[in-house]
Amino acid sequence: MTDFAGEEGFLKKFLCNYRSVDYPRKMKSFDTPYDGETWHCRGKIIKKYQDRDEFLIECDIWIEKETGEQTTTGKAIVSLPRRM
Repeated sequence: MTDFAGEEGFLKKFLCNYRSVDYPRKMKSFDTPYDGETWHCRGKIIKKYQDRDEFLIECDIWIEKETGEQTTTGKAIVSLPRRM
């Protein structure tokens, strides 16, 4: 979420619910994984709004296994700078 916000944005709220343990893939080297579980961090913007002088983005976020199972779910609110 902080990468999404960028250098001028600010992560205001971050909540998550752990439903299962996430095991990242073991790596043979920095570029080559062993066989195993792959998971992805995903998100979706669900609301854009302004509160006083702040421009806010509300997101649903989750970690997803290669099977599509969501193992961790949550919400985040990010304050972004105004576009010129």
